[in-house]
Amino acid sequence: AVRSVIRGEAKRSKDVAGIITHVNDIICQDVMKYPDIFISLVYAHYNLKARTCTYTNAGHLPPFLYNMHTGAVRQLTTGGIIIGQFEELEYKAETIDINEGDKFLFFTDGVTECVNIDGEMYGREKTGEFLVSLGDVSPKEFIQKLKFELESFTYGASDTPFDDLTAVLVEIVGDNDD
Repeated sequence: AVRSVIRGEAKRSKDVAGIITHVNDIICQDVMKYPDIFISLVYAHYNLKARTCTYTNAGHLPPFLYNMHTGAVRQLTTGGIIIGQFEELEYKAETIDINEGDKFLFFTDGVTECVNIDGEMYGREKTGEFLVSLGDVSPKEFIQKLKFELESFTYGASDTPFDDLTAVLVEIVGDNDD
């Protein structure tokens, strides 16, 4: 349902913060009746011609942006809190410069909260370090290696996964139109 609302709003506007602010208002009308239901998300609009990405983070784990040229990693934190619980919030957006080869790693808490046999979590720091260590591989290869890394890290800890494991790596290529 949320995806449908976002798609409808995105057809009317390219204002990233405005889209998510309006989506929150719509979702609050239905969801606020249920205190344990909320949505966290990151919404991003890439403009490859201008070499920018405008994003807002609505209560989700901040994704990482890996700069292929400098090797630096930063977290994308600008935005607001979860969607669906608080009416009349105004989300903020940030526009950042992107270059060919830069990579965005979006992931759920199942990645960072994997627990090993000693009860230690994999964590955000290790996730960022893993991205840097494999910054030059293809997105497909990165995801395969991340899956293996997490399976190795949690080996022997539990037969059932702690949480969902979802990760998406987006690599900037070419300079197509908006």
